[in-house]
Amino acid sequence: MKYRGYTGHVEYDDEAEIFHGEILGIKDVITFQGRSVEEIEQPFRDSIDDYLAFCEQRGEENLWGRGTRKICCLKSHKKIN
Repeated sequence: MKYRGYTGHVEYDDEAEIFHGEILGIKDVITFQGRSVEEIEQPFRDSIDDYLAFCEQRGEENLWGRGTRKICCLKSHKKIN
């Protein structure tokens, strides 16, 4: 899955009967879930939008997976869109 330059990796848990995913390529842990493909797409997009809003609010910049945790995707995000 891709949205706003981010990639999400999704797996299916057959015991819980739920899809769960994580955003790849960043140090922060951003997850999302849903019971169907259709149901997981919006939480995926919402998770990224929420993450970017959080980063903007804190004035943080992304190093795309380099550096320490809690480094977000504000300036780099603007460059890729």
